[in-house]
Amino acid sequence: MGKLRMFDTVFEGTTLVIAPTGPVSNLGAHDMLSDVGSLSTLVQSDTCRNVVVDMEKVTFFGSVLLGVLNSLSKQIRQRQGRFVLCGLTQVGGEVIHATRFDTLWPIYPSRREALKALAEEDGLANTE
Repeated sequence: MGKLRMFDTVFEGTTLVIAPTGPVSNLGAHDMLSDVGSLSTLVQSDTCRNVVVDMEKVTFFGSVLLGVLNSLSKQIRQRQGRFVLCGLTQVGGEVIHATRFDTLWPIYPSRREALKALAEEDGLANTE
């Protein structure tokens, strides 16, 4: 798994999994934004078809992370890929719902379920 300042990354086949490594407050915006270029490079790579953002370790996040996620989702959609979230806490789910991002991004309870759904949509074999 690749390690940036605020994110772990790994490819599961052609799906890039991005996992913020903990609470992401706007106070850490500098560290987070320093990772954006690396994340964009991964999303733009020929290997990347879809993106899963695993929010399991994120107990808090603000507008800066939402902006980063929105930017990445636009990049992958321009490439005809899909962008999904998984592992949201109750509070995280409320933030996503309040900002209406739940109308843009499918949300799955776990990474495993997100990867399985993407594989099924792509017509690939089960990822289990």
